[in-house]
Amino acid sequence: MKVKVLPYQSLADITVRYTGSMENLYGIAIANSLTLDAELVPGTEIEIPDELGKDAAVVRVYENNRLEPASALTADSVLGGIDYMGIQIDFWVR
Repeated sequence: MKVKVLPYQSLADITVRYTGSMENLYGIAIANSLTLDAELVPGTEIEIPDELGKDAAVVRVYENNRLEPASALTADSVLGGIDYMGIQIDFWVR
């Protein structure tokens, strides 16, 4: 099966969405000649090998609720400001 990458999707997002199991991440990466942390371009087609095992219950939850995970961060999408600062990372509490 081929699927199109949506904005801010990672290979992990696609793996869990279409197979229901992170165990398939490496197999999908190999099938598409990608690294596990490759920055995907929206609109690119990703091949999901048919022989990969699937957790049908997880896939069904994504389908029934029309969920499309998109957790990839790019340098342009990283937010800033005080609302996004981390305690003892960006400032210290005494």
